[in-house]
Amino acid sequence: MSDAPVLITAFNRPELTKNLIASLRPSQPKRIIFAVDGPRSGKDLDAKRVRETQDLVAEFNWNCELETIFRPTNLGLRFAVADAVSHATSKFGKVIVVEDDIEVGPNFLNYMQYSLNQYESEGSIAHINGYVVVPREKLQFPEADRKTRYIESFAWATWERAWEFYDPNLTWAKDVSIRDLSRALGSTLAALRWKQVFGDASRELINTWAYRWLATIWSKGWCAVTPPSNLVRYVGWTGGTHTKRRARWIEQQVTESVETFGARPDFTIPTFDEKVDNWVGLSVFRESIPGICEGLLASFVLRVLKFSRPMISES
Repeated sequence: MSDAPVLITAFNRPELTKNLIASLRPSQPKRIIFAVDGPRSGKDLDAKRVRETQDLVAEFNWNCELETIFRPTNLGLRFAVADAVSHATSKFGKVIVVEDDIEVGPNFLNYMQYSLNQYESEGSIAHINGYVVVPREKLQFPEADRKTRYIESFAWATWERAWEFYDPNLTWAKDVSIRDLSRALGSTLAALRWKQVFGDASRELINTWAYRWLATIWSKGWCAVTPPSNLVRYVGWTGGTHTKRRARWIEQQVTESVETFGARPDFTIPTFDEKVDNWVGLSVFRESIPGICEGLLASFVLRVLKFSRPMISES
């Protein structure tokens, strides 16, 4: 069975991208798709830094099939990532995606390739996480994979069989009732919080593909699989286009080794750990009354920023 390609999504941060490539070098993936979004209009520094990022093709100095996707103009995070994933999955049937602001650990690719092969025929599993935010002491089974309703977007993998249903329009998320969403998430507060998030995304207050993908997964009753240990290190808290503050849970991240993956005679499909998902919902996605209040404030600020930009640009 052929390996999935590694899709690197990058933009204007050549230093971070170079570090990511260096972290991949020991594993020497056989197929690389290097996708770099184009410079933004009116951002003079973008052209230089995007070009420097594109020039990093010289860093792939091992024997691999290398394809580049260099955008002449800026598509933005939402469109650039989704389009590159669509290209990769339609061509290869599966893909491993890494953003430019992570560094992979020594077992990341082994885990991803193994999981893509192992879970390929499990139709309810749509996404493989490589970035884990949950402290190990919170896990009921700290050495086992688990199913989860939540996806991570820094380092992940999927198949064409799932991604072909990706809905950029958030159709289900806009139409689903609070009652039905509560049943899916197990909490009315969670449903209210996510209707809030999906509303901001649909109004283009949040430039994201990830919430659209998450809504697609939930609309189908699918889930993700996540490893017990974090397999990458996130380094993008400064200088990101959309990351404005350090998350509360970032102190939990640790890049850890896991066993070498291969055939497992005792393999079983993982199960949900509802307590862990509840922790993620509360601690990461703020599915609570304070989180809803924070979301209302954030929505207001985003609206002000969105509608003030034209006025600012003219002054």
